[in-house]
Amino acid sequence: MRLARLWTANLAMLLLAACGQAVAPAAQDTADAATDDVAVAEVADDVDDSVAVPDSVDAAVDVSPDVASDAMPDTADVPDAAPDVGQCAMDDDCSGKLTLSACQLPHCAAGVCTAVKNPGACCLDADCDDGNECNTHKCDQVQHKCTNVAIANCCSGKVLLQDATFEVDQDGFVATDGATNGNVSWQQTTWRAHGGKQSLYFGNACHTYDNSETTAGACKPLLSDAKPVSTTLLSKTYLLPKDKTAQAHFWLWLDTEPPYSKSLPLGTCNPPCNPQSTCIVVAGASVCEPEKDVLSLQVLAQDAPPATVFWSTQIGKTTLGDPARPDGWRHVAVDLAAWQGKSVQLAWQFATQTNENNGYEGIYLDDVAIETICPDLGKILCSVAQSCDDDGLTCTADTCTDYANTPGHGVCFHDNITACCLGDADCDDGNACTVDTCTANVCKSHPDASKASCCAPSTLFSDNFDTQPLTNWKDSGNNSLVVFWRSNPKGGDPDVGSNGGGGSLYFGNSIFTNYDDPSPLPNGEGPHGTACAKPVQLDAGTNYKLLTFDLNLDTEWSDMPPAQYLNPPIPGSSKLDWFSVQIFNGGNYDTVWSSDAIQGSTQGKWLPVTVALDAYAGKSIQVCVRFDAGDGVLNNKPGAAIDNLAVNVACQEADCYWDSDCAQKTCAACQAPACSASACVCQAVSNCP
Repeated sequence: MRLARLWTANLAMLLLAACGQAVAPAAQDTADAATDDVAVAEVADDVDDSVAVPDSVDAAVDVSPDVASDAMPDTADVPDAAPDVGQCAMDDDCSGKLTLSACQLPHCAAGVCTAVKNPGACCLDADCDDGNECNTHKCDQVQHKCTNVAIANCCSGKVLLQDATFEVDQDGFVATDGATNGNVSWQQTTWRAHGGKQSLYFGNACHTYDNSETTAGACKPLLSDAKPVSTTLLSKTYLLPKDKTAQAHFWLWLDTEPPYSKSLPLGTCNPPCNPQSTCIVVAGASVCEPEKDVLSLQVLAQDAPPATVFWSTQIGKTTLGDPARPDGWRHVAVDLAAWQGKSVQLAWQFATQTNENNGYEGIYLDDVAIETICPDLGKILCSVAQSCDDDGLTCTADTCTDYANTPGHGVCFHDNITACCLGDADCDDGNACTVDTCTANVCKSHPDASKASCCAPSTLFSDNFDTQPLTNWKDSGNNSLVVFWRSNPKGGDPDVGSNGGGGSLYFGNSIFTNYDDPSPLPNGEGPHGTACAKPVQLDAGTNYKLLTFDLNLDTEWSDMPPAQYLNPPIPGSSKLDWFSVQIFNGGNYDTVWSSDAIQGSTQGKWLPVTVALDAYAGKSIQVCVRFDAGDGVLNNKPGAAIDNLAVNVACQEADCYWDSDCAQKTCAACQAPACSASACVCQAVSNCP
């Protein structure tokens, strides 16, 4: 047995020597070797025949250690000199000797420099896994720091049945469209998205659901070609757990024909109207009038009739206009407790019923989720009386999202606040020509002043309306044959002529005196009209795009003190003598400025107006001007005229252009925020105690 151990030790030493490693024999084995004058061949004979010894080992055994060392290649020699470059005694010796990523640190291991993971940095989301299934694990690819945020409504054992983001495909959603839909259908789009880069959109390439509009026809509506559209969008089938309560929630961006209440007086219907109807006054009587262009959501379950759990009439048929969500997205939640343990499908349905007023942008869905609710309902369910706990995060809104099918009861989601930031890194737009900063949790990006090549002032479009005819402008809809946007080549009335000589663009009659139509218009409405300039391509750079023009606005509001301006005078009625600037960007008219900012009038004087267009960077747009008298009375004022209109590129941005731009500024008592010399200031309020 001692001979076998000796043979095994010698064999190991020879193999290590062959690998270029110096091995010192153990003291006891050395003594044994000196005492026992045993030939190597005898040792080999004592080894069990079942152990196969390679020929290379036999060859090594047949020579003395010294001879074996001389016979080995030079690479097997153990150097006695100082270590080569790259070898080390401590970690500091490896500094600068390795190419490292942001997630690695130099480390000395057994005399060799190696790269090891930096415990304080990350490169992949997986590097941030803190072992908590109810936290997100995100790696900031710029700062290489981990962000672990609590997932709303998460708990151990939570079941997520659907998480449709529409980034790759339609996530199993299938649509059945009406026979007359034409070019209007459900499709993935990058035009708008709540999360990621894509959403699911119902509309056409002109970004409306008017199937008479085509890109080949410059997206111009043709009522004679328009037809009604309808659709049903079905989700996959989900088996809701028997032992858990479930909910559905999704993000909705909606722009459809407004409800009747926007243009007709409300009635007093008894009994109340159903959710898809509005109570209005028709011929002096209150009636429930069914709304058109309504989006609804139904839950379809086996052995049960379809149940409607959401109507778009519940939110005014639009998600726009909420100051808390300037991006237009709205979170909609539905309680699925009534279908616990059943197989269900979700069905979104939409129908215009007519071919009219379909020029609105349509429907976007994103981030559709079907999930169970955590057992700890106290932190999740909410109501008017039971608000949501503060999650401690600055950029989330701790508000209760009502269940659409159980008003007054909802769920806490702690949704992210649009455009909120915590640091400059959150605002990096990836453009080397910008300086990106986070100020008061709001991202600001401006051209880098140290890089002159990043911005050059220029004019993309201009018109002083001195040339006849007005080739740069096109009528985009009016309701009067005698009052509309027209050229005023000679100035006409000096109060609404031109600013600086030449002509102007004027809304009114042919003798430039007022905007009164002597012929009665339908429903007692007053003249209205829109004129749009030719398309302008805004570059996608980081400089500032500004619309500038001179405005002369003399309306019925000119006779009223600005402090008494209230438009519309009666909530729900039409605005009166209202001027607006709209941007047409592929199917949708966005109001970017209106006479509300100046209390409805310039008092018959010329006023310079500046409007920021940065929201449309990289897009082809048309600048449109619109005037709407609202009703057929008091329209004998000179009206509206514009001059010296231009779309410019600037390299500096003012802090403000109008008082409304300063609404977020905090002022002391008896002071109000205002814009003065392009800066937000606090001004004293008159007659304040």
